[in-house]
Amino acid sequence: MMTAAPPKPRLEASNPELDVFAIDYGARRRQRRQQQRCQALVFFWQLCAFGTLAAGAYWLAHRPEWVLRDRQQIEVRGNQAIPTPLIQNTLGITSPRLIFRIDPKALTQQVQALGPVRSASVHRQLFPAKLVVDIAERQPVARFPYQGRVGAVDAEGVWLDPQTYRASKWPKLTLLADGTFRQQVWPQLYDRLQRSPVEIIEVDARDPADFRLTLHSGAIVRCGSFQPEQLQRQLQKLDSLRQLPALGQKGVVLDLIDPDRPLLVMPATAK
Repeated sequence: MMTAAPPKPRLEASNPELDVFAIDYGARRRQRRQQQRCQALVFFWQLCAFGTLAAGAYWLAHRPEWVLRDRQQIEVRGNQAIPTPLIQNTLGITSPRLIFRIDPKALTQQVQALGPVRSASVHRQLFPAKLVVDIAERQPVARFPYQGRVGAVDAEGVWLDPQTYRASKWPKLTLLADGTFRQQVWPQLYDRLQRSPVEIIEVDARDPADFRLTLHSGAIVRCGSFQPEQLQRQLQKLDSLRQLPALGQKGVVLDLIDPDRPLLVMPATAK
């Protein structure tokens, strides 16, 4: 008896999971290409917008309204003794000059380099276009003859040249000294003089070993070698003796080299 042959295996259809993967992969490629086209289109429009803005900004920045053409467009404020043309020349701006090409920080440093200027700031103004320079001047506290010219010094010992600092009123106090004394000693000396109630009209420090003060009456106070601590004691003693009638006479010399032993020297013509 013959046995029936085993049935032939049937060819199954392709795996549905593989078909779905193939379909998804193709769709994804098409979707990715579409996204790339969209991104390229967006980038193109962004580039166009940026180029338009840049061109507009360039056109706006180079308008005639933003050009400095003369000194009338450089405003200087806060100066009284420093001539305005001097500050304008210090800026070194040649016209015409586009206002956006000016560096206010660099110009501020140039102005602050002037001796009579204590502080300065430079900023741009667009409506109308101009430069504004704000100045804070140094204040003279003593006359100071220097290099054949009588100028002044401030409380920090900075020389104020009369050619660049034209004060309408100069101080009564006069300092006679060299440049080293002015720079190194004068700041602390002036601080002590300012706190003294005795009016002093002249400080003579030309001889380091014979430091002298001249009072408003014309009397002279000898202090010997200048020493800050010693000067403080000398000024205190002078304050205690300022009511002496003799100190109201011109030519009287009060020796305070030793503050504990003051010596009053009357002129030969005094009665």
